[in-house]
Amino acid sequence: MNILQSDRHLWPLDYIGRPFRSGASGPACFDCWGLVRHYYQTVRKVHLPVADCHDFGLKEVRRGFARPELYRGFGRVDKPADGDCVLMKQGRWPSHVGLWSDLDGGRVIHALPQTGVVAQPLYEIARAGYEVAGYYRYGSAGDCGKSV
Repeated sequence: MNILQSDRHLWPLDYIGRPFRSGASGPACFDCWGLVRHYYQTVRKVHLPVADCHDFGLKEVRRGFARPELYRGFGRVDKPADGDCVLMKQGRWPSHVGLWSDLDGGRVIHALPQTGVVAQPLYEIARAGYEVAGYYRYGSAGDCGKSV
């Protein structure tokens, strides 16, 4: 991945268009948590645990996202910065995650089964039925596992 090495803020271009595959964490294809894990490992040199939340249904995904060890080192922030996690929900509980990008005025980079990895502004996230449950930054005080 060449862009990651040349310009840190263009990192989304290395991911957009990659296909979705449940349980995949790159570099050829991703699921939502796999995308986050790959970004943090490749760009930030932080190793995040595997989430057991493949496409077995929304209940299984929610259970996977409820594991506090996924969130160690993350703290909730009010305003996202490039590379922050964007936790999303459909209904009451978080069920999806992506990454904030400052590219093009602000976009959520996330992997969806229907489209693969996409970059969407917040209004498109809402149109897709997701609501932002919070923004989380690695290295911030706090533990987002307590906040969700």
